[in-house]
Parts: sequence; structure tokens; C-alpha cells
Amino acid sequence: MNTNSKFKKIVVLLACAWALFSLNALQAAVVHVDVNTSSLGSNPNGPFYLDFQMNYGGAGIGNSALVNNFTFGGGASSGSAVVGVGNPTGNLNSSFNLSANGSNPFNDIYQAFTPGVTVGFDLTLTANPSGATPDAFLFAILDHTTGQIPTSDPNGGLSLLEVDIDSLGHTVVKPYHGVNDALLGDYSAVTLAVVPEPATAAAGVFALGFVCLTFFRSRKGSTQSS
Repeated sequence: MNTNSKFKKIVVLLACAWALFSLNALQAAVVHVDVNTSSLGSNPNGPFYLDFQMNYGGAGIGNSALVNNFTFGGGASSGSAVVGVGNPTGNLNSSFNLSANGSNPFNDIYQAFTPGVTVGFDLTLTANPSGATPDAFLFAILDHTTGQIPTSDPNGGLSLLEVDIDSLGHTVVKPYHGVNDALLGDYSAVTLAVVPEPATAAAGVFALGFVCLTFFRSRKGSTQSS
């Protein structure tokens, strides 16, 4: 085998190893969330809380959410996390973990924070197919009564963000909303940076895997014929 052939084989081996590794990495969907909290400040509706929910749709094995990499834009976390229902774990100083399934369908956890200009966090969701009713992750801000602050959702929803996981295992970011409150005002609260759908990237990985398989089959054929 000459030097060029050896080099090509090494490149293909490395690419195949990357493809196999990526198949596992693509099982989760990641969304970065930024929230405008500049109007909260010393508002009399405070103290405020960040609230996270993960709910089971009723079919499939369920899904989980990891919420981490918090930034507070001049603010800070405060107090301890409170479990509203289910068995989520974590806190704003590190991360929250929420899992929803048939034996643990509803999960809610919240924690107080001192508002700065913004709050940011990363959301990583598994993507196991659910049923006709999707598994859902929801994010809201609570006021001092631990009630959700009003949003601009025309349907009356109180979540600033909802991400569903449908029957195909696709993550679906529903229209996200701003704040519409008598004291807080009316403003756009949430902006997102969404990592491309795992299925889109997976197509490239599977294509690369096919190239790997074709390469080694051709190598085997060449060896047998020589």
C-alpha cells in the first residue's frame, strides 16, 4: 500500500468514527433562550421567579429537559429552588433536570432571581417520539404570588415559551410570547437561537456512513480480487 492510499484510509476511518459518535450526539435538540427582564427590576410585583415545566403527553417513553448555562445580565439567582410537582432537580447556580414519563407525568420547578437586563439559558431536550398529545417543555416567569405573569398570547396562555416533542420525535418551538402586564408593560420578552433540527444534520451523518460502508466494501472486493 502506498503513502497516498494509507492517508486516504486514515481519513475515511476518522470520518466514520465521527459519524458513529455524531449519531449519539444528534439525539438531543438544543435551544438557547434569552429573556428581556429589564422591566422587572424593583417592580412591586416582585420578587420574581423563573419557572420550568416538563410534561408527559401520555404515550411513548417520555422525554427529559436539561436547562443550564444561566446568565443574568447584571442580576443573580436568589434563594433555593422549589419543586412544585414531580421530581425535578437542580438550581439556578448550576442546572435543572426534568424528566416526564408515564409514572412521572408532570414536573415543575422554580427559583427566585434578582432581575438584571436579561436572563439567558440553554435548553437541551431529548427527542423520543410522543403520541397525539406531545410531550412539552414550558418556561414562564412568576410574580411574588408564584402566579405566572400575563403574556401576549392571544389564546390566554401564560408560558413565555413552549417546545413540544411530536410523534416523530421532532422538536417544535411554538410561537413564543412577550409580556402584557398592567405594571410590567407590553414588550417582547423572549428571543431564541435554535440549533438546526437533529434530523437535518443526521441526513449528512447517514450519507457519510453510507460512503464509509461503500468504501470498505470496495476495499474488501479489491483485496479478494488481487
